Amino acid sequence: MSESSESASGSPAEADAAAAAKPAKPAAAAKKPAAAKKVAAKKPAASKSAAAAKKESPAAKPAKKAAAAKKPAAKKEAAPARSSRRSSAKKPQRILRIRLRSFDYKQIDTASDVILRTVRQTGSNIRGPIPLPISRERYDLLRSPHVFKDSREQIEIRTYHRLIDVLDPSKKTIEAMSKIELPNGVDPNMKLF
Repeated sequence: MSESSESASGSPAEADAAAAAKPAKPAAAAKKPAAAKKVAAKKPAASKSAAAAKKESPAAKPAKKAAAAKKPAAKKEAAPARSSRRSSAKKPQRILRIRLRSFDYKQIDTASDVILRTVRQTGSNIRGPIPLPISRERYDLLRSPHVFKDSREQIEIRTYHRLIDVLDPSKKTIEAMSKIELPNGVDPNMKLF
């Protein structure tokens, strides 16, 4: 026997259960093209949100404004907790800042290595060497003393810079830095902050 004959001979409850198991498609939806189905599906959602906005009573709007006013107050309370985390980091009390200048990059690298070895032997912490931008000075010189002004020689002087910070230097470190011997052609500049 087929299912249709069983449902016809059975009780009305069995017929309802069989109908519920098979999804019924509306005839109008089956005739629409796929693009129209998508547009139709979007429209009810938009109309539902508009209907929900209309249904809100005027008494509900002031309640929402009051809730929104309470939210920034909660954020202000959280801000001091963040600043207390930042203050927990240990900052150096004093800094010995050493700036090196040289026309030769090999000499400045040698000088920075000598300073690093000296500071590490005295037991202080160090930050660097940090290479700073190279300053370039360009000059045009006349090759001929009288005529031929178009013929010029172009000269460029490059100055290399390094920055080294010694964090919380001890007296021993400052003493060693004052007695240090650097290569010729390196100009050290030391400041204590």
